[in-house]
Amino acid sequence: MYVLGMNTSHLIVGVVSFFSLGASALAGSTVSLQADHRITTMDYDIAWFDDFGNLAGFNQLRSWSPGEFDDFMFDQNDTLGDTASMHVTQDSSVSEMVFAGSGMAHATSTPDPEIDYLIFGMFGMSSYVVDFTVSEQTDFAVDVDLFASADLLDISSRMFVFDLNNDSFALQAEASEGDLAVQQMLTLEAGSYRFLMEARVGPGDTAAVHSASFDGSLRVVPAPSGLMLIACGGLIAARRRRY
Repeated sequence: MYVLGMNTSHLIVGVVSFFSLGASALAGSTVSLQADHRITTMDYDIAWFDDFGNLAGFNQLRSWSPGEFDDFMFDQNDTLGDTASMHVTQDSSVSEMVFAGSGMAHATSTPDPEIDYLIFGMFGMSSYVVDFTVSEQTDFAVDVDLFASADLLDISSRMFVFDLNNDSFALQAEASEGDLAVQQMLTLEAGSYRFLMEARVGPGDTAAVHSASFDGSLRVVPAPSGLMLIACGGLIAARRRRY
């Protein structure tokens, strides 16, 4: 009985090993990466009349992006005295099996009531966008959480899978206030697609707090027939080792 237990254990290990290798091989032959557009941006645009009646202003734009298809980890805080603050983050990765990431944009603005502001604008964005090609019909699992909260409008957290061949959305969702969870299976035919997750805040023209975030993934689901073949291959290999 002890020998039988050892053989059974080896058999299970053989199946798991072949399953892992096979799943990666299937995904790698089905999905290819085409373009990486991930980026984070923060922008301030403030204008007012000074004591002499002249228009004065300040503009600042900062933007960051990763190298193509590299893991991207970014966390930036920026302030303009007591007038405005911005916090933008992203932690994301890209592979032929999984597109995954989380990001946030959070802004506060408190214009000085003693200053006659003509314009006050702020903009922050954390955007995850990857173009990819599918060589044959492929199933994907979508699991994305979106959040948005603001004193004003012009804030959103959104996601979509866009069919570049037919210029149409395969799936899309947007949160403008509160939480939104997107969890479903998606089958894509052979062709080119774009996957986006994005959080953006601003602009604002009064004292306000803006916040938006995303956290999710698009994962390849190996076909059941392929998994059965992989498992059978693992069983045969394990039995050959046994004898």
